[in-house]
Amino acid sequence: MRRRRRPRGKSEGGRRGGESSQAQRRSPPRKKRSADSGSSISKTPQKNKEAGSESESRAATGDKRRRRRSRPRRRSGAKKQAVAAAQVAKGESGQEKEGSSKGRSASKSKSDSSQSRGSGRRRSRGRGRGKGASQEKKPGGGRSRSRGRGRGRKSEGSAEKPAARKKAKSRKRTKAEEPAVVRKILINAIEPQEIRIGVLEDGRLDQLYYERAAEKKYLGNIYKGRVVNVEPSIQAAFIDIGIGRNGFLHVSDVLGIYKDSTVVPVDRLSERVPGSRDMKMQDILRKGQDILVQISKDSIGMKGPSLTTYVSLPGKYLVLMPGVSRHGVSKRIRDGSERSALRKKLASLDPPEGMGYIVRTAGEEETAELLKKDFDGLMSSWTDIVEKVRTRRTPTLLFQESDLVTRSLRDLFDSSVEEILIDEPAVYEHGKDFLLGVMPQAAERLKHYTGKTPLFTKFGIEQQIERIYNRRIQLPSGGWIILEQTEALVSVDVNSGKYRDEEDLESTALKTNLEAAEVICQELRLRDLGGLVVIDFIDMEKMPNRRELEQAVKRCLSKDKAKSWITRVSRFGIIEMTRQRVRPSFESSNHVACSCCEGTGWVKSPTSAGIEILRRLRGELGQRQKKTCEITTGPDVTKYLCSDRGELLANFEKDYNKKIVVKNDPKLGSDKYTIRYK
Repeated sequence: MRRRRRPRGKSEGGRRGGESSQAQRRSPPRKKRSADSGSSISKTPQKNKEAGSESESRAATGDKRRRRRSRPRRRSGAKKQAVAAAQVAKGESGQEKEGSSKGRSASKSKSDSSQSRGSGRRRSRGRGRGKGASQEKKPGGGRSRSRGRGRGRKSEGSAEKPAARKKAKSRKRTKAEEPAVVRKILINAIEPQEIRIGVLEDGRLDQLYYERAAEKKYLGNIYKGRVVNVEPSIQAAFIDIGIGRNGFLHVSDVLGIYKDSTVVPVDRLSERVPGSRDMKMQDILRKGQDILVQISKDSIGMKGPSLTTYVSLPGKYLVLMPGVSRHGVSKRIRDGSERSALRKKLASLDPPEGMGYIVRTAGEEETAELLKKDFDGLMSSWTDIVEKVRTRRTPTLLFQESDLVTRSLRDLFDSSVEEILIDEPAVYEHGKDFLLGVMPQAAERLKHYTGKTPLFTKFGIEQQIERIYNRRIQLPSGGWIILEQTEALVSVDVNSGKYRDEEDLESTALKTNLEAAEVICQELRLRDLGGLVVIDFIDMEKMPNRRELEQAVKRCLSKDKAKSWITRVSRFGIIEMTRQRVRPSFESSNHVACSCCEGTGWVKSPTSAGIEILRRLRGELGQRQKKTCEITTGPDVTKYLCSDRGELLANFEKDYNKKIVVKNDPKLGSDKYTIRYK
């Protein structure tokens, strides 16, 4: 019984001639063939004759074997295959012109079939990779109908890959060679009631901080508090820290060591209690217990401050974490060599057991002496806190966070800052003393601004601050963004507007979305918006464009000091994200609810308010015993009642035997009114 072999790729001549195709099916195994087709003919003449006679007999009897389409593999020798196929096709076209397919000699026929078979062997059983040779002979450049579409271009693609890699490398080099951003820190303290700090990047306001003298800030303070109440239903406790409002402490922010402690365990904070992650709040804390807490989020609205027992002390280069045994480097420092160098520098530090620390981004490329000095200062502060815990009563303040100017110089100043300008002499001296103490080499960048033009006005910050209040933000390309803050979330809508530079809708959407992503992230920083943020981008159909938008949003958020989490673009073009909220937003701190609309942004029209007044009069005039009805309302509603509905009011007076008086009060809005009976 003859073993059926899997059909191999067919050349052009194999498709046109039955003999060559039949011989091709019965070709010997690939491992037994020689490298040259001519040598294979000379070595196996008997097999060729048998194959030829068998194919002729099958053609004569009409016995047709079912043919399966093959997907020939294209190899690097496609050029030789094309020449062989061209020779076969040329020979057969000559036979057709002479009108007889049997006019050729038997040797010529065998040579042609062997050439076809040889080219078929060189194309292995791989799918759809041998289109190159057959496509060259199709008139008009048409494609062959093999199943492996588009795979015959491997040679072209392989030639393009090095070019693509070179292009990617060039893009990386270009990104690395981009000029550094010029940053400036401007401190406006000339007004004693409010200090404002603006961070400029290439002349554009990137971050804004402010602090009022009348408002006390508690963020970062450390207290010795007392448990007032434990709420098992919400797995939280309320702590009295002595500021007039109880703090909120969730079970996830409580160290398990407090379970069996009667006093604050300042010397054992790093001890780990087995199964503490599965403990309930009622199992850890009890009413009246003392506890060491730090404010992690300021009071917002009617909510009290959020607390944590994972205390941390920030310095210029390090963050000290009592109760944590980990020592590491900030994730924002991504250079592997720099991270290794920092770990070697930190080897000289000798922290006590259970004392952890993290190197901040400002500590990058700094000397081991400066890191050691910063660490010693933080350890001194912690020693002072421990002494106060043991000696002071509860509740009490143990550590107070620095003022806004000191915090800004500590957290915002780095090597990319070109200069720091302060317009108030006393604040300038205070900032200079701080810099001389922690980094003397940078004190020369601190300058006292003495110009006659106000500092923020000279650098155009006042105009940029005014735009923070706008609900609509214009994009440079012509589109715009609508940003609204609600109780539940922050909603952002992106519109393309009059942008028409791209050729199709998809390109326009991608260009507008990428531009909007950068502006939205900047506005979130400036307005200090936190919580849930929902961004409705312009819909895009192509998945690569969606992925590019996601990466752009993540790249822009990486500049933000507040932590954020982002989801993928949904099928509706929406990105959901959360941003860490540690203080009230800029809008809520500087605005109050409108007395007319009560914060909704909408009021009734004069017509609606007037109709409502008339409807109320119909129901009340017949039931009141008083003879005079006095209506007080705003100017617009007064005009509507007296001018448009004056005749109706006169009929009310006749029907109910009452006197109706309409008074105008400019202080009242269009939907505010009062009705009194005398």
